[in-house]
Order: sequence, then C-alpha cells, then structure tokens
Amino acid sequence: MKVHIERSNLWDGIHKVLNIVPTKTTIPILSNFLLEVVKGSLTLSATDLDISISTTVEVDTEEPGSITVPARTFAEVIRELPDYPLLIETGGERITISSQTGQYTLSGLPAEDFPKLPHDVEGTTFELKGNILSRLIEKTAFAVSTDETRPCLTGVLLQISGTKMRLIATDGHRLAKIERILSNPIVSDQKAIIPPKALNHLVRLISGGEELKQ
Repeated sequence: MKVHIERSNLWDGIHKVLNIVPTKTTIPILSNFLLEVVKGSLTLSATDLDISISTTVEVDTEEPGSITVPARTFAEVIRELPDYPLLIETGGERITISSQTGQYTLSGLPAEDFPKLPHDVEGTTFELKGNILSRLIEKTAFAVSTDETRPCLTGVLLQISGTKMRLIATDGHRLAKIERILSNPIVSDQKAIIPPKALNHLVRLISGGEELKQ
C-alpha cells in the first residue's frame, strides 16, 4: 500500500470513525482501524462488533493494499502533524507515515484478521435531511431506559408506514414520541429498535442539512 493524502482529509476521516473503537476489549484487533486502499480512495473502518462504521477519503494511489493499525496511536500521530501532504506506505505488517516534518512507523495487524463488515445491507431505504434526523433523535433518545433487564426499552423504536416515520422511546415512567412525514412512501411497513449508542454516533456524523440515505 502506498498513497499520498492531505493530512486534513485524513484527520476528517479518522474523526468520523474513532469514537466507535472500544477503549477496553479482549479482542486486540478491535482496537485497530482497518485501512483499505483502492485506486483513488482510502477507506477507514472501525467496529466494536455491535456498531460498525466506514468512511472514504480521496487519495493519490501508487499501490493498493490494506492493513490494520492501532487506532488511537494512529489518530494521535495524524492529529499532531502539521497540515502538509502525507505519504503513507506499508511493508509487511508495518505502516510508515511521512511528512515534511518527520517519519513515523507503527506496527499493525493483517487486514484479514479484521471482522467482516456488512457494507451492503438489503432492505428498505429512504432519504432524510441530516438536521431533521438529528432533531428527531434528540427529541426521543433521552427517554430510553438504562435497565438492562428490560432490553426492549433500551433503544428507540423506529416505525415506518407509508409516508409516516415515527420514533418512540420510554423508560417505563416517561414516554417520548415524534413523527415525520417522508417525501416518498415506503412500500412495506418497517420497524426496529435502535440502541442509543448507535443513534448518538449517528448524530455526531450528521452535518448541516445533507441528505442521508437510511
């Protein structure tokens, strides 16, 4: 793997996925980012086995390839670098980051050891502005129960029927409910309970009014 990338673009990608990396885990590979390079793009992925996230940034590719690297160490290195173009290359299970101010080498693990992520999920899709979805989540997630003995209450219920989307949460004492009309009807009714951890990460990723495909 050998790529040229702007430091600011790489940091933006890292910032989007870093919060998913578990702080404590008995599975060492989960402490790593998965880096995958194909022509013109670098995909960074992270997972805690409950939530997975991937983001892609533009690069100038000399050689494609993949590796996993210690997420927080890699993030600290990139965060502290000045905004100069970077050269990132791998040799065996080591990755080297070079800039105008120095060179850093980290030990990684094989990409093949990283859990397989569900990149393509079949099912119903719809589009919604990011700021609207963020507001819907914030109006309901606060009411989710923290009682693990009642798992059905430890998430937000998402219901979609026709053009109506509804989010509901309760801890048994208070109830939050909000509805939104979708621009296009859904063919078949859908519902799912989404854990607040996943919703909180989603809110962090939402920026302005960009369209999200769910």
